Amino acid sequence: MRIGFDFDGTLAVWPRGSRVNYANPTWAMTHAAAVLGTVKWLKAVLQRGHEVVIITGRDALHRGPLRYWLFQFTGRFLDVVTRPSNVGLDEASQAAWKAQVLQNLGVEV
Repeated sequence: MRIGFDFDGTLAVWPRGSRVNYANPTWAMTHAAAVLGTVKWLKAVLQRGHEVVIITGRDALHRGPLRYWLFQFTGRFLDVVTRPSNVGLDEASQAAWKAQVLQNLGVEV
């Protein structure tokens, strides 16, 4: 089964009131705290042999640091789909784009 995860707010969070510096992908990833329950579930999904893809509203510059962050918590370099530059940052644009990605990739959960 192919299972998709969002990143921000699902697998990682930042301290309340902090401002994430998305312009600096390395900074953003080194300051990201894992949501341990979700990460534990992600690892269990992988151990059961399911395919996992991360779909994030972050741009392509974040792909490498994000994959490394995930490797630190899962021991695997996972597929990460990042937001193309032609997709806006507003919720409606993000939701429409992510829905299309999920459909195109055949994500079941």
